[in-house]
Amino acid sequence: MYVQQENDHERSGLSSLFRNNPDAVYSYDIHGRFIEGNFACTLLSGYEISELVGRSFCDIVSEAQVEQTAAIFKSTLAGASTTYETSIRHKLGHLVEVMVTTMPIKIGDQIVGTYGIAKDMTEIKRAQRFVDGQRKVLEMIIGGDSVRDTLDQIVTVMESLSDESVGAIWTFDAHRRRLMHAGGKNISQAIVHYMENEFRLGPYGGVLGKAMVSQEAVIVKDIETDRVWTRHLEMARAEGVRALWAKAFFDSRGLLIGCASMYFPTPREPGPHERKVLDTFVNLVELTLRNKQQTDDILQLAFTDSLTGIANRRKFYDVLSCHLHKGDEVGIMFLDLDRFKLFNDTLGHEFGDEILRRTAQLIRTCLPEEAILARMGGDEFTILLPGYASEAQVVEMASRVLEKTSEPVQLEGYPVQITTSMGIAFAPRDGKDISTIMKNVDTAMYAAKQMGRDRFAFYHPEMNAKHLEILTFESSMRDALTRNEFFVEYQPKIDIRTNKIVGAEALVRWRHPKEGVLPPGRFIPIAEETGLVCSIGLWVLQDVCQTVKHWQDSGIPEMSVAINISGVELVRPNSVRRIMDVIQRTQVDPSWLEFEITETTLIKDGDIVKLAIQHFKRHGITIALDDFGTGYSSLGVLTQYDIDTLKIDHAFTSGILAKDAKYESVIVAMIALAHSMDMKVVAEGVETQYQQEFLIDQGCDVMQGFLFSPAVAPDVLEMRIRSEIHEQ
Repeated sequence: MYVQQENDHERSGLSSLFRNNPDAVYSYDIHGRFIEGNFACTLLSGYEISELVGRSFCDIVSEAQVEQTAAIFKSTLAGASTTYETSIRHKLGHLVEVMVTTMPIKIGDQIVGTYGIAKDMTEIKRAQRFVDGQRKVLEMIIGGDSVRDTLDQIVTVMESLSDESVGAIWTFDAHRRRLMHAGGKNISQAIVHYMENEFRLGPYGGVLGKAMVSQEAVIVKDIETDRVWTRHLEMARAEGVRALWAKAFFDSRGLLIGCASMYFPTPREPGPHERKVLDTFVNLVELTLRNKQQTDDILQLAFTDSLTGIANRRKFYDVLSCHLHKGDEVGIMFLDLDRFKLFNDTLGHEFGDEILRRTAQLIRTCLPEEAILARMGGDEFTILLPGYASEAQVVEMASRVLEKTSEPVQLEGYPVQITTSMGIAFAPRDGKDISTIMKNVDTAMYAAKQMGRDRFAFYHPEMNAKHLEILTFESSMRDALTRNEFFVEYQPKIDIRTNKIVGAEALVRWRHPKEGVLPPGRFIPIAEETGLVCSIGLWVLQDVCQTVKHWQDSGIPEMSVAINISGVELVRPNSVRRIMDVIQRTQVDPSWLEFEITETTLIKDGDIVKLAIQHFKRHGITIALDDFGTGYSSLGVLTQYDIDTLKIDHAFTSGILAKDAKYESVIVAMIALAHSMDMKVVAEGVETQYQQEFLIDQGCDVMQGFLFSPAVAPDVLEMRIRSEIHEQ
């Protein structure tokens, strides 16, 4: 009796758990037909239990999930239990996302059906998609994305929240009383054309017209049975539209500004969540459009160069992309200010900024109203000219820009004259995509620089051949390392008091298989651009160290051998270690070595180079500042770095040759400054007796140049040194 009561109690508890479970609990027979289920099944599917009994799961599961569900049902009948995600079709037509756990029903050893527990995951998943989508939309508004892109994203979010939907946003032109497509990438162009041309505001304007008049959401479950669609059935059928929901949106003053709509291929009535989706749809649109002025301000910032007030790179590319997409003819000018970096780094960035602002203003005065002037960054500007397709159309304008920007002007008390180099190309003739056209106009600009600056050059295809030649040159340079085509010569340095050799500068040469012997100025700039200078630099260092080690071992008196060290080498990771490894491997006395580093390198990569110099100095290597006065002339460089030698560039010593008083005054000042800071002074490019006498009078310490000797082979230099020793 007691056992019977306990079993009844257990069955009652299980029955209660079945009936009151918040998740759908159900069973299927071995043929996949519904047997029974709790009330949660009705809540989940919309069907009464009586409507479900006897129906196959294929009738409930969404079309896309039937195959997967059938396979899992089969494995369950084989004894497996499975938990998986799927979706079912609600009685009202919308999809419900569920997490299902299925298990076999066993009576004895026989499986007679399956149990299932389905948890509604729709709201959880939709909520996550909504949060993610809303965050994305808000980021776009704040980030300055275009209104069109933002509205497109809103539609994308809404489409993801309601299955099988295609959304669209329409703005209302009150003057023309027409709709204009404002957002939604998936809407067919046929519908867009129809709505923009056939729409009429009012009860006979279809669902959108009715929604905009009633100011309420209009839901058409099936257009075939809705009289509002009477005049538009042909278009709807052609485009596969069967259901449509629409709701108007308004500005902050309550004025009608448009309508949001969602289209479906099957008869559909929104469930509670989908009504919320439609409301959210409209709220996000209103948020975007009600803040249009703020959005415009953000866009203004996003597409405007903050320094000059003209368009920025993003705006330029955006407009250019539109023209290229439509196949429009456009002219593109690419401008680069000559020697701008000199002014910017010598006089300060504020001064440089003022130059850029002035340049933008001057260029703007030379352009037609439809032109887009943009600053691409740094000292580079671009001009986009819609409708321009030939050289003849732009010659006068280009000349006017060059003339205007080169006018001398006083900035903060300094006389400034900056010239401009300009490349010009035309689309689609010189390129049909942004990458190609910008590469070609950039090539033309550099051609203008190579022709002497302060001029413009039109792009021609043969310019690419020149670039190809450079690439080929680079490839040959790589091969030169393996073929031992590089060699080093040494230009003697002469003590000004004794007229004896006290050192030499190592200069790399390239014995090119086709062009003969090439000086470093011909290939080192390309090597620096490509990074090959690191490999070449280490090879030169190795060769020089071996030569110097030979001189040390053969009794040559101690002297200073200068090696040019590229800034590209010094900033490369582990560069100091690699340099010191070469020195240690060759066992050369480092006190014989002097590293020449340019002023440009010290300014550009100061912190890294400063640490490198300190390391070199600790090992006895001396440091020479090369090219001082030709670029930045920053006195701060002389105080911040432990420099042993100041080199006077041949650009100044050639001024002596011309008896130019200005150059001579600069040299006098440089020598006095260097000596006051305990630096030795080396003048290069000395070619005449007059230059030598002038430098002697000013107290220059060491000279080098053709007056004494060109660069020679190491054995020739060794022979001259030994000859001097013998003469003593």
